Amino acid sequence: NKDRKIQTFEVLYTFGHQPLQQYLVETDSGKLQAFNIAWDNRPVIDGGQRWFHLQPEEDISPEHPFFWQSHFQNWNSRCADCHSTNLQKNYDTQSDSYDSQWTDMNVACEACHGPGSDHLSIAQSGTLKADNTGLLDTGTRTAWTFTNGDSIASAVTTSDNKEIDICGGCHSRRLPIAEATPGTAYQDQYLLQLLSPGLYFSDGQIQDEVFVIGSFLQSKMYQQGVRCTNCHEPHSGAIKLPGNELCNQCHLPTTFDTLEHHGHKRESNGGFCVDCHMPERQYMGVDERRDHSFVVPKLVTAESENMSACSSCHQDKSPRWINQGIQSLAPSSSNKKPQANTPLAKQAPSSHWSLANQRSRSFDMLSVGDLSRHIADTSLPTIIRATLIEQLANFPSRVTFEVAVEALTHQDAMIRRAAAGSIGFLPAPDRWSLLQPLADDKSRSVRFAVAAAMIDVLD
Repeated sequence: NKDRKIQTFEVLYTFGHQPLQQYLVETDSGKLQAFNIAWDNRPVIDGGQRWFHLQPEEDISPEHPFFWQSHFQNWNSRCADCHSTNLQKNYDTQSDSYDSQWTDMNVACEACHGPGSDHLSIAQSGTLKADNTGLLDTGTRTAWTFTNGDSIASAVTTSDNKEIDICGGCHSRRLPIAEATPGTAYQDQYLLQLLSPGLYFSDGQIQDEVFVIGSFLQSKMYQQGVRCTNCHEPHSGAIKLPGNELCNQCHLPTTFDTLEHHGHKRESNGGFCVDCHMPERQYMGVDERRDHSFVVPKLVTAESENMSACSSCHQDKSPRWINQGIQSLAPSSSNKKPQANTPLAKQAPSSHWSLANQRSRSFDMLSVGDLSRHIADTSLPTIIRATLIEQLANFPSRVTFEVAVEALTHQDAMIRRAAAGSIGFLPAPDRWSLLQPLADDKSRSVRFAVAAAMIDVLD
């Protein structure tokens, strides 16, 4: 225990299902703690059916934040929001205690569909219909079809963002800024962690546990209207079709599921779309999770040379060899050149955005020009542009100021939120004059960012 003494505790709950299970122990004051000795319940042939430590390479002393009785292992505050339904934490600050309550110990219907009382009442009255269920609207999903001989399906309907609102609350690395309420817009409940150092590599690949949504928002598929349930069964989370059949729903197999496209023979354990476009990283010792940004695995930064799907298999090959192979399979357009006589922030970027991001992480002042150009590139996903605004804040300058002023009125809340946090170098009166209109912004995430930006002058 935390006093370095042997003590016997009763295990109250098994936490988790596949591929590992942890165990919840109540220590004191209603605190349920997740023990850091876990059970690997994979088959023996995969190395499972064994006990293992979640941090085997670290000295987890009682002073360590991941010691099993410490705050990072506390189920009430760290885990329960996403692993139970209708959680009431009931934390008392005076006694440092919990009296946590929940409707369901696991994720149940009401976690996504909202309270079921109206649904039950309608069903009992005999008036239940498809457009009158009493449950939350889970949104519209894009339908796709192949037209005009295209190799990639086109959308025939449009989708909204409700699936991101519903699924994203748990399947993202985020900071809660309000009580989680099914049906509420994501950015009114959470601050999504952007592609920050330590969480993502500079090219946007997953690094730490970031839980899908931050990656998915980078993808071309999200931009085109693909949503979670196009690929996943909403109630089990399982993929809808095996192997490449899932991707073949929208990507014509005679074009993409071929040796000419991917360059791998199936019998050599290759040729699966996800192997190249959704590389895996291992978390919690045994849990393999796929990147959901679906990018072409071209090696751009020094980090991507080590982390790409290609280099994980072709460890004996140079980045040049790998990139030449990718280029021969899926040629890309040449980089755009900066236009003459165009303001710096309006010029087209001359290189991949991740190179500017990598340089800015090293506090290279000369990255400011490329950062501003990529921020102005409307073809880039919003989460990338917001991340670059966040990085630009490390370099107080006229360019930083001009980019922030323009971004403060952007239609997307994620951009406005990043801009609000990027002008901390300005004197407080100047900051407030710019941020005051956003103090009543329709998005809670933006209002939160304004408050954080002005915290040094608030009484």
